[in-house]
Amino acid sequence: MKTAVLRSRPSPAERGAWFRDAYAACRAGTLAQFDGIDWRRLLITTGAQQAMSLVVSTLCAPGDVVLVEAATFSGFRALAEQFGLRCVGVAMDDEGIAPDALEEAIDATGSRLLYLMPTLQNPTTRTMSRRRRDEIVRIARARDLTLIEDD
Repeated sequence: MKTAVLRSRPSPAERGAWFRDAYAACRAGTLAQFDGIDWRRLLITTGAQQAMSLVVSTLCAPGDVVLVEAATFSGFRALAEQFGLRCVGVAMDDEGIAPDALEEAIDATGSRLLYLMPTLQNPTTRTMSRRRRDEIVRIARARDLTLIEDD
């Protein structure tokens, strides 16, 4: 007769640490590709919308301008409206947000925050190349722009 050892489920208070530990231990997980990621800095959320809400409430104040792709996720627009933020669309091309248009939008608005979906962008399904992503990151670093990547 076989016997099974059942691990007890973590209590609600312990679940965050339990999920972080499990994720950090998973070598096939997304984190495995990044060096120097500290698992203790992971925040487990119940979904993308909650995560975006936490990020927006932490980084923004009512009236702030958030740069977004010209065609952007309606869920983010609704969230921005809820927090009293103003979304300004940035022109796109076949790969997504256009670097020259991004720089113009930063100059025009003074915004320090960009929300984007570089992979399977919603609603267009466009995906940025590695080269385009590097260009957006270069601009963000040079212009002190915080990126919110919805992936």
